[in-house]
Amino acid sequence: MKYVFTFLCALFFVSCLQEEINTPATLLEGFSGAKIPCQYNNGLQVNVAEQELLNAFNQQAAETGLNKTAISYEVFSYGESHYLRFHNNDGSGSNVALIGEASSVSRRADGTVVQNFTIGTTTCTSKACASCCGCLPKEGGGCTKCTTGDKDCDDGSGSGPVIQ
Repeated sequence: MKYVFTFLCALFFVSCLQEEINTPATLLEGFSGAKIPCQYNNGLQVNVAEQELLNAFNQQAAETGLNKTAISYEVFSYGESHYLRFHNNDGSGSNVALIGEASSVSRRADGTVVQNFTIGTTTCTSKACASCCGCLPKEGGGCTKCTTGDKDCDDGSGSGPVIQ
């Protein structure tokens, strides 16, 4: 009887663990500074339900006066850094950094690498660079300039576009 009970407990634990791995994480509090798990599977993928992530960004944008409404997002890398780019309903793009936590890297049984990231606190928004070319958060705050020569990259601080 003791062995049957132990087996059932182990089976329950494994099934809960498997469910946790396959269930998207949620952003429980806020957006900037939130911790989210990501996985490397043909590129970096955020393990958060899409609508949950869009809602969190849109709420932050409303609260901070950014006044943008994201309709989709993508994860991209530039050099060794990773970013979330939100595509807004006015044609602009808003970029935030994904800051990796080196101590959180693990590997699942299927070989997929999983790592926790923190969403950066600077949001860089531009129409001219909505899908390329700069306007990325810099370490320590601020944004890189838009390499198209346009001067519409804004870091959301209220100080206006990045000086080119």
